[in-house]
Amino acid sequence: VTLLKPQVSKDHEIGVEYRAGGLRARASAFATYLVDEIYFFAPTFSNINLPPTRRSGLEFDATYVVNARLSLFGNLALTEARFRSGVIGGVDVTGKTLPLVPRDAANAGFAWTFAGRTRLNGVVRYVGQQFYDNDQTNTFPTKMPAYATADLKLTHSVGGANIGFSVNNLFDKDYYTYAIRNGAGTSFNAYPQWRRSALLTLEYKI
Repeated sequence: VTLLKPQVSKDHEIGVEYRAGGLRARASAFATYLVDEIYFFAPTFSNINLPPTRRSGLEFDATYVVNARLSLFGNLALTEARFRSGVIGGVDVTGKTLPLVPRDAANAGFAWTFAGRTRLNGVVRYVGQQFYDNDQTNTFPTKMPAYATADLKLTHSVGGANIGFSVNNLFDKDYYTYAIRNGAGTSFNAYPQWRRSALLTLEYKI
């Protein structure tokens, strides 16, 4: 049994926020330096401590209250995640990009109360390309493809009851959020997400 070391991080962040009327906007820059990051290493089916890593980037988010019935929101994250030094599987990974960390990701949506107690919420999500899990050396010929999905949810309140109807993956996209390269580096296994799905909910508060 190989004992794991505690994961330690040093986090730095600086940002600015602006408010005016119904607008709130925020921008920030961050950098996180990790030592002994704990990671499940698929080739040996065990947890290991990674060599030193760094995650840094920019984040932007904003909300705008158009009026008492309609509000809008959006956010964007730009991230660079790399190994600062070290060797994995006998290969020097210094400067290599960490798997499963998208370089860019964004959300945008709205909340619209259009008929008294009836509200419609919508959101569009985008996730950029990522290196596959188990590709710390960044040698696999392709990356996980970027994807974008949209969700809608309609809710209505009656007394103490809330009725909801939601449609996820509105445009019926084929996509996956996790995939792993095989040990030989010749193929990968992916775990697909649900295609379009609908959900009806009823909540009652006493």
